[in-house]
Amino acid sequence: MISPLHFSEHQAWVACTLNTQPIRTLADGDFDCYGIVEVATGIILGTQFAPAAVDLPGLAAQHLLDEALSQQGVAPETLFLPDDRSWTTLVAAATTREIAVVEIPEAQLLEIIDPPRKSLEAYLKSSPR
Repeated sequence: MISPLHFSEHQAWVACTLNTQPIRTLADGDFDCYGIVEVATGIILGTQFAPAAVDLPGLAAQHLLDEALSQQGVAPETLFLPDDRSWTTLVAAATTREIAVVEIPEAQLLEIIDPPRKSLEAYLKSSPR
């Protein structure tokens, strides 16, 4: 289990989908909300929306990392990714920025990703789409 207690700030990030079910919109179809969370603090450093059920598009992957880098000011040593989906474009974007990528079972990341997921879920329940 990955715990914030085992990391210092700026050491590691987790990228994940922040929604557990596709985000349905009337006009534009279903979306996933991708996010990067700083492991030590739990702060969401960046988000990107992309059509559901597809790999994060390359430009969106680059924007997601750029947003996180702009918020944090420094790249982490490690980017953790849940091994439940394809992360090809994000892995390529992270590798270009010399960030080590580690794919692990999502269950080991739940302490980090559950709070932002619950926050997004609560927001979506209260918002019209």
